[in-house]
Amino acid sequence: MKRILVTLLALMIVLSGCGTSALQDYQSSVLLTQSYTNGHTETSLSVDVTFDEMGLSFEEQRDLSYFERIDLTTSLTYIAEEVFRGQLDGYFNFGGLGFDMVYYMNGDEVLVKLPIMDKYMTLGSDDGLTDTSMDENQQDAIDRIIEAWNGVLNEDDVFSGSKAYVMTDKGQIKTTTYTISINEEQFDVLKEALLTILEDEQILEAFLQDSENFTENEVDTEEIQNMLHELLEDVTLTSFEGKAYVDFDGRLVRQDFTADLMNHRAEPGQVESMHIEYETSYDSLGQVEDLTFPEVMEEDLLRMEDGDSIQDYFPEGLF
Repeated sequence: MKRILVTLLALMIVLSGCGTSALQDYQSSVLLTQSYTNGHTETSLSVDVTFDEMGLSFEEQRDLSYFERIDLTTSLTYIAEEVFRGQLDGYFNFGGLGFDMVYYMNGDEVLVKLPIMDKYMTLGSDDGLTDTSMDENQQDAIDRIIEAWNGVLNEDDVFSGSKAYVMTDKGQIKTTTYTISINEEQFDVLKEALLTILEDEQILEAFLQDSENFTENEVDTEEIQNMLHELLEDVTLTSFEGKAYVDFDGRLVRQDFTADLMNHRAEPGQVESMHIEYETSYDSLGQVEDLTFPEVMEEDLLRMEDGDSIQDYFPEGLF
C-alpha cells in the first residue's frame, strides 16, 4: 500500500531537469514543499465515465451505470523524521458502493480501521503491504515516464506562469500560478512511452505484485498487459489543463488538473469517454507537532487466520 503511495509521489516530481525559467521555479517549489518533515495534504480524484450502450439490454445498461462515477478523497497528516508517522483518512466510492478507511502509520507498522465492520487490523513489514522500496524494474518505469514527460513540458506553449489569487482555508492569498496545457500530439508521445513500458513483462509484474500482496490472488500479467495495451492504443486526449499554485514563500498551495479522454473505437459495453478531475492541497507545513494513535482493545482487533487474505473479511464482490 505504501509503495503505491510512494510511486504516486514520484510521479508528482516529474519536472526534474527541466530547462525553462518557469519550470525551474516550479521545480524549486516542489523541492521546498517536500523538504518539510511534517504537514497536511488533502487529495481528491473524480472520474466520470460514459459507455457505448448501443444494442445493450436494460440489465446490461443498469450494470454499467454503477461504474459511471468514481470518487476518491484522502486526508493525510504526517511527521516524517526518524520514521514516517501519519494518519490517512480515505473515502472511496466505486460501483455505487462507498466506504471509508483510516490508516495509522508508524514506520513499518500500519493500523487500519476497517469499513463496515468497525474493527481494526494490523499490517507489518512481513506481509509486504508496507514496503516503500521499488525494485529496479519499477524505478526504470518511473524514470522512463519522467523522461517522456519532461520532453513534453519543454515544448513551446506547454508550461507557463502568471500571478493570481486563490482561496485557501486561511483566506485569499496571492500566488504564482503555473499552467500546463497538453494537446493530442503531445499526449501521444506519453502514450508511446507507456506502450513501450507495457511491452516489458518484468516491469508490469513488479507493479502487479502489490495487488497480489493485497488480495493473495494470482494476477494474469498477459491478460492485463493486453487489456492496457488495447486501451492505450484506442484512447485519445481531447483536453488537458493542469495548474500549480505557489505562495509568496515559494511553497506549493495547491495542484490540480482536468483531463478528457475519448475512445473512438469503443464497442458496445466498452468505455467511450472519461472526464478526470484531480486536486491536491498542502497545509500546515512545518506546524504538525504530534500525532495521536488510537488505543485498540483486543476485542476490536481483527486477526487473520493462516491462509486468509484481506478481502475474505469484506462482503463478497467488494474486491
